[in-house]
Amino acid sequence: MVKIPDFEDPTLKAVDAALEAEQESRPRNYLGASAIGDVCDRKLWLNFRWVKRGFIEAAGLRRINDGHRGEQVVADMLRKVAGLDLSTEKEPGVQHSFEALGGHFRGKGDGGMTGVIED
Repeated sequence: MVKIPDFEDPTLKAVDAALEAEQESRPRNYLGASAIGDVCDRKLWLNFRWVKRGFIEAAGLRRINDGHRGEQVVADMLRKVAGLDLSTEKEPGVQHSFEALGGHFRGKGDGGMTGVIED
């Protein structure tokens, strides 16, 4: 079988470079709740002490972006259920969040619900 040649799309490559450069301008100077389950204790220790700033490749950034967009879709569907109360913001435009250990550890919640049928 003939091998299909590899092809790198220069436009998509430029998009990836822009996404990765964007995170350079917005450093995350804390250990995020999403990282706390990492299997590497050394990586967590270094991140917690701001020794090494994390870097997410473009493919990961796209998946995160897709997830954020999907959250709204799921929230809209959940709001169709009678008796279920979903809160996704503590005030308009501000997501539920927490902070501990002098700002070294932070996290955001996608929402909270009451009236869940199986509760």
